[in-house]
Amino acid sequence: MDPSKISKGKLTQQLIIDKAISLFSKYGYDRTSFQMIADEIDISRAAPLYHFKNKSGLFEATVRYIVSKKDEDIAQLYDLKDDAYSRLLKHVRATVSWFIINKSQAEVLLLLYYYCSIENRFAALYHEILQNDCRVIEEVLLAGKREKCFHFTAPSEQLARTMSDALVGFCVNALAGRKKAEPMKSMEHRLTLLVNLMVKYET
Repeated sequence: MDPSKISKGKLTQQLIIDKAISLFSKYGYDRTSFQMIADEIDISRAAPLYHFKNKSGLFEATVRYIVSKKDEDIAQLYDLKDDAYSRLLKHVRATVSWFIINKSQAEVLLLLYYYCSIENRFAALYHEILQNDCRVIEEVLLAGKREKCFHFTAPSEQLARTMSDALVGFCVNALAGRKKAEPMKSMEHRLTLLVNLMVKYET
């Protein structure tokens, strides 16, 4: 979007979110404050409070922004000529790659995974994101059935959830082990194996 067409309020809001990503990633949720954010981008402490009622509201907005950008980045990789199998492979590979490349954003999502276990508001947010991820995967699974290249017998909804859970595991492992990172080709091979086993792919 052209910055000249964005209101001053929206620009400030985006500046706050951008800095929140950096600080949440570096210091965690508990140690990050509105004052720290205000000092970093040279605005008054009242400004973050004006745009976000409290820190949990800012964290939620930050997570929603990150997820939206992730989904946009992955969607750009799809081609109209892709069959369901190609789309599914691109989805799983790009999801893991995105977590590796976008370190700060990925670490904020890891914070969500933790805090959703202790705070209901974040649990609801995580459930919403999970449902959307499963919906995207299930749409591709059903397309593969129509194209007669997927031959899975499990309910598509359950298979989509299982694949989504497996992807979270891959992403967490990729982040946790990045100092001794698995070669991307090796990871892509394992992701392909996972997809082939789950969907019972046949050309």
